[in-house]
Amino acid sequence: MGIEIINGAFDVYMASVGETYTDLSQTPAGNWAKIGSSGKRHYGEDGVVISLTQENENHAFAGGTEILKVSRTLEEMSVSFTLYDLTSAEIIKAFNLGTTTTDTASGSSVGGSQSFNLLRGLSMTSKALLIRGEDKSSDLSTENIQIEIPACVQVGSLELVFNKSENVGVKFDLKAIADYTYNSGNSPYGRMFIGDAAAS
Repeated sequence: MGIEIINGAFDVYMASVGETYTDLSQTPAGNWAKIGSSGKRHYGEDGVVISLTQENENHAFAGGTEILKVSRTLEEMSVSFTLYDLTSAEIIKAFNLGTTTTDTASGSSVGGSQSFNLLRGLSMTSKALLIRGEDKSSDLSTENIQIEIPACVQVGSLELVFNKSENVGVKFDLKAIADYTYNSGNSPYGRMFIGDAAAS
């Protein structure tokens, strides 16, 4: 009993849109890079939150007050978590899903540094996500759960608080955008896989 319950932290990986997804039975490979050098070990206690919201339209007419039909008019999907690994290679990801910092070498009376712009500009960078729960399958406890989101953008407003009593974290609020090249266009927001058998 209890295998049907899903609990525990998941890791989030990021890659360019169009990157081939690793099978859920294998360690993410290729260009999939974990957000946070230690992944879930540096995510906030709220964990990784996936929200799927919708807007609906009620149809009622002059002959009565009852609702005769409900139509879905909008679906939104978002992934949110707070990252506490603030090395330059990781914090840049919270700023428009960037991956490149400017490396300044040290010299005479000049310290070396990594830098990036705080202004993100008009364009929004889209990335693909792979969210993995190792040994979290509710169908077979030795197997994994994998959530694939083929395209998303960072819509979070960042707030860095520097004081003596709080750890500084950056909030990821990643909104899915439709990608009709994924799964032949049948799953534009992605898919969730729950492992139920070991690879042969």
